[in-house]
Amino acid sequence: MEPTAHWNFQTSVIDGHRYDIDGLNVWDFDWKSTGESFSANDPIYNNTIIVVVYEISSGTRSVQFGAVEVSNLIWLIYQKADNS
Repeated sequence: MEPTAHWNFQTSVIDGHRYDIDGLNVWDFDWKSTGESFSANDPIYNNTIIVVVYEISSGTRSVQFGAVEVSNLIWLIYQKADNS
């Protein structure tokens, strides 16, 4: 697993509610797992969680982000510290 230090918690979001990363609404795309994951502290309950890294693409643009469903339809979203 990748060290957590490279990923920052961004938000908690309800499934389907608009959330943009670099101008792409994550819910408008099929999430493709990169096969990577990392451990992080759940900012709400302060326990350790495993976050999967996903990629979405639109044309020539692709973005990666970490996401984990922590409750029914409630997702935590993480982004790389350098936004790459």
